[in-house]
Amino acid sequence: MSFRRSHSSRLASFAGAALLIAIVIALAAACGDGSSTKPPGATATSQPTDGQQLLERVSIKAGDLLIDAETARTIDERAQGLSDRASLADSTGMLFFLDSERIPGFHMRAMRFPLDFIWISSDLRIADLTENVPFPSGPAEEPAKIQPEVPVLYVLEVNAGVIAESGLAIGDQVVIEGVDGAADAIGEEE
Repeated sequence: MSFRRSHSSRLASFAGAALLIAIVIALAAACGDGSSTKPPGATATSQPTDGQQLLERVSIKAGDLLIDAETARTIDERAQGLSDRASLADSTGMLFFLDSERIPGFHMRAMRFPLDFIWISSDLRIADLTENVPFPSGPAEEPAKIQPEVPVLYVLEVNAGVIAESGLAIGDQVVIEGVDGAADAIGEEE
């Protein structure tokens, strides 16, 4: 019987030590080493607003328009979008990266300000434009739902009025800088 107790005690000690090691490894992985996982060339917002997470930023140029945009790449980031924010600073926006070129549906759920939508094709041309999409006036109002007329790969949301002010048109070239650490900007003409 002493062998069984001794053997059981050793197994319990081993199991306790293994559990402790697993906890330490899990904590170390959760804390990380402080390095960023964003691609080189991309920057992050200086401070998240309204409880939003820190997102990668890119620069977008179309015609005379220059936008500093947060990116929405993951399903969760795309679902959240600009919802629940009080406002959007001038010359800023959010660029949505779709998984494939398609006709996506967007809605204004939990929005607090109107938007313009710049729909961008895979060849980095403006494929469609949607202006002055209103936000719901109250919780009971059904949010506006919008989509482009043609398939797109990217969607840029900006403050309402930006399209009219900038004179953007369907077919305009779009340049996206700071994406995936590319040395050259996406869409930049040589």
